Amino acid sequence: MSQPKQKQEQIGKQEAQENKEASKLLADQDCDAWIDYYKIKNEKGDPIDWYNHQFQIDIYNDQSKNLVVMKAAQIGLSTLEIIKNFIWIE
Repeated sequence: MSQPKQKQEQIGKQEAQENKEASKLLADQDCDAWIDYYKIKNEKGDPIDWYNHQFQIDIYNDQSKNLVVMKAAQIGLSTLEIIKNFIWIE
């Protein structure tokens, strides 16, 4: 393997490690990042998906003791509360 290619691979590995460390730091601060970092799944075994549930990100990251949510049925708030209780236990 040529030396420039080895150097490029080494830089790529270093960047990947730095990205992983940055993701871990973010996961320690934000609930949604924690879910993504640890690949948390819902009760059906499917990964938590933000595509149709972007409105939940603020709810997941809200650390208020009391939270009131006006919602429709079946939007995943039971799963949300279980995960939040698990994450913020200290």
